[in-house]
Amino acid sequence: MRKKKLLSLLLSVLLLIGLMPVDQVFAAETGEVLWVNGVNIIDVPDKTVVCGAGSAVYDAETKTLTLTDATIDDGHDGVGIAAESYFNNKVLTVKLVGTNKIAPEPGNNLTMGIRTDGELLVEGDTAGSGTINIATKAADENTLIRGIYAYKGCEIKDVAVTLRDTTAFENLSSAIDANAFQEGYFKCSNATVNVSGYDTAINVPDGHINIDHSRVEIEGANRGVNGGEEVNNFRIKDSTVICTVSGENAVAVANGQDITIDNSQLTLSSTSSNAIFSAGKLVIENGSDVDAAGYYPALFGTTSISIKSGSKVKAVSTHDIAIFSKGFIQLDGVEIHAKGGSGCAAIAARVVNLIPETISPLSR
Repeated sequence: MRKKKLLSLLLSVLLLIGLMPVDQVFAAETGEVLWVNGVNIIDVPDKTVVCGAGSAVYDAETKTLTLTDATIDDGHDGVGIAAESYFNNKVLTVKLVGTNKIAPEPGNNLTMGIRTDGELLVEGDTAGSGTINIATKAADENTLIRGIYAYKGCEIKDVAVTLRDTTAFENLSSAIDANAFQEGYFKCSNATVNVSGYDTAINVPDGHINIDHSRVEIEGANRGVNGGEEVNNFRIKDSTVICTVSGENAVAVANGQDITIDNSQLTLSSTSSNAIFSAGKLVIENGSDVDAAGYYPALFGTTSISIKSGSKVKAVSTHDIAIFSKGFIQLDGVEIHAKGGSGCAAIAARVVNLIPETISPLSR
């Protein structure tokens, strides 16, 4: 008798599963959970969530969340788009169509715009015209704030992204954070990124940073673009970076190893430290134009500094040497204007290799 009841129960369960849509069965088996605007989009019909006047639609096969003129003003545990553990070893793609926004309603808080412990790709539609504005706000001083948190890496391409923190008091905060040990990365191509109000703008403490054919503007940070110590791959190529930093030990562009600036325009300033700090080599090449101002050396390349191939550099320090390396400095085929603080040299290193006919006059 018990066997018949068990068989009957089993058949009922199988029948119930057979009546369920295949994608819902798949989600239940894998534990796939993706919160959008306070709703698990995996569980709703057509995997579609209404977001203001727009929508969010999820494709489980490609792991792509498409936002079309979406306004996300609610969150799950304070996060506008939150990928659960299913995505830890996957790439979540957020595709932007039209104008999109993640921001709390008046009186509410969102501590993160987008969060995943895996990898995140934010990309535009086929026309590359998508945009997203992310605004964060914390309720108390003990909350970590992140505009985008992608533990294993974040790539932004063919879009315009604006990140703004509006918290009224000081918090530990970062606009874009990817901090997996030796795996984290930030890649930006054919994109515009604007950051304001965060303590750190772009933070990849153990990984690498590549900015290519993009424009990055940072305002009000203590650390602008912060690279890693473990992976030696930090390059800004064919891009524009504008960054002003302030506060204690503020650095506009920093890396624990080498930094290469290739055919790019950088306008950087720090009121308390370096405009650029490299714990390894600093290379400025291929017609780059760098305007750097610092309290300490505006340009600091620990092992060496190489400025070459038609590049232009203006470096001013208010309290120290303008361009400094503990190793050697090589200037080849470039235009340099450097000014140190009172009583300080314009350029100093163990060895300075100048090509006289290509160097503009240097001043103290």
